Amino acid sequence: MHPFTMMLIEFFMIMIFIIIYNNIVKFKNLELAKGTIGVLITLMLIKFGIYIYALIKGMSVCDISTMLMC
Repeated sequence: MHPFTMMLIEFFMIMIFIIIYNNIVKFKNLELAKGTIGVLITLMLIKFGIYIYALIKGMSVCDISTMLMC
């Protein structure tokens, strides 16, 4: 699979979680929910950065997995 496809999926997931986070802040929901969503957004941004790096280097998703796990 091409890294651009994974970046597109990750971008939409980040947008969904940002909308959820804004809703939590607006309606003053639980502190735990704010922290959890914040951590998830951070992890998604890290993954997005990895996909951008792979796209620049011309790597596939399999190459990324090999690079990270081996």
